[in-house]
Amino acid sequence: TDIPYNPVQLIDAWESMLGASSKLAENDCYQYDLVLVGKQVLANYATLIQQKFIEDYETRDSLAFRRNSDEFLMLIDDMDNLMASHPAFLLGKWINDARKWGTSAEEAALYEKNARNLVTLWGGKDAFLHDYAGKQWAGLFKGFYKKRWQLFMDEVSDCIRTGREYNHEISDERVRSWEWNWVNGTEPYPADPQGDPVGISEALYEKYSEKIRTSYSSSKN
Repeated sequence: TDIPYNPVQLIDAWESMLGASSKLAENDCYQYDLVLVGKQVLANYATLIQQKFIEDYETRDSLAFRRNSDEFLMLIDDMDNLMASHPAFLLGKWINDARKWGTSAEEAALYEKNARNLVTLWGGKDAFLHDYAGKQWAGLFKGFYKKRWQLFMDEVSDCIRTGREYNHEISDERVRSWEWNWVNGTEPYPADPQGDPVGISEALYEKYSEKIRTSYSSSKN
């Protein structure tokens, strides 16, 4: 997916925002924007890693595929931790708020299913508007997106190992069945923020900023 701006400039913006933390660290609006900018920097970087493991499949390089897919999954974990630090980005709160409208156990369960469905499939197992209202929230990253990607990566890894071609239709059906089971699931997700958004943002900037800058520089050469 093309990014309609220079993604390196967003890293610069993230750095500048972190430089204001001594004055604004306790400001909720600042925390909200800081988390969103950091998330987008990491999401942009994810597209570069995705391109790498696509190439790894095409060249049948199993070691490189595993290395890049592992980094991709780790990035999802880090994004989940970042989003979990602010109350605006919590799947658990969304589900709990929906359940509270129920006047019985059955109704609460129905409202949870609807809440899960709205932010993922937007319909039944084979819904046409798939991911129509997808959210980049804590809980969805680790509980939904990561596991969905893992299914895909396990399938592709097996294709590389056995030499067979990847079959999109078979893989897609397996993923759709898993998604529908998730929509009908009841596993809990945190409904309260966890960690300091400024501290987590600073740690992720230190972890990724130079690596991302280098990756963009290399991709232009």
